[in-house]
Amino acid sequence: ILKEKRSNKMKILTTKKRCVVVGLGKGGIGDHLAKKFSKEGFNVAMVARSDLSRLEPAIPNSKSYCCDASDPEQVKSTVAAIKQDMGDKIDALMYNVGSGVFKPFAETSFEEFEMSWKAGPSGIFLWTKACLPCMGPGSSIGLTGATASWRGMPVTSAFASSKMATRGLAQALARDLGPSKGIHVFHVVIDGIVEFGQNYPTRPKNEMLSPEDIAEVYWQL
Repeated sequence: ILKEKRSNKMKILTTKKRCVVVGLGKGGIGDHLAKKFSKEGFNVAMVARSDLSRLEPAIPNSKSYCCDASDPEQVKSTVAAIKQDMGDKIDALMYNVGSGVFKPFAETSFEEFEMSWKAGPSGIFLWTKACLPCMGPGSSIGLTGATASWRGMPVTSAFASSKMATRGLAQALARDLGPSKGIHVFHVVIDGIVEFGQNYPTRPKNEMLSPEDIAEVYWQL
């Protein structure tokens, strides 16, 4: 069955597997996850706060959705739109949202601290809740971690605490959803600086991590 996209006349094959990528648009891990799953034959829902329709022509069988990942109502309505466009089953949820606040504790505001948690464990909670009814045995949930998932530094009181909470949530979800529903949950610690866009232009390339290679690791997991 072919279902025509409302936004651009491209067509989505609703009998394909579906992957939802939350957090992309800057050329990093999320973008390459969307490309990888598309290449492997999935329909891909690309979710970010900004308009990502520019990516649709370059990623076959993809559709973009604007959503604040920390807003419960927006998450619910976005998942409903994905289901309407691509069908009721979700085979993979890749959550790559992050909020990088790097300041000494005395300079970190509560709003920045709260933002890190909303982008991290709170967003994961909302998206897992919303997608779970559409997932079953063989589905996967992949979560992006960082060096801060294991280690706090002087400037990471907000970032590290949210990343450590994400690791704990991933462990709990894996032990719950694996045995009860056959859903594979994995958490990837990205222990280095990812190369994308114009970030760190003076750093040697051999000191950077390739987002394409990272996406390949997610796919293998």
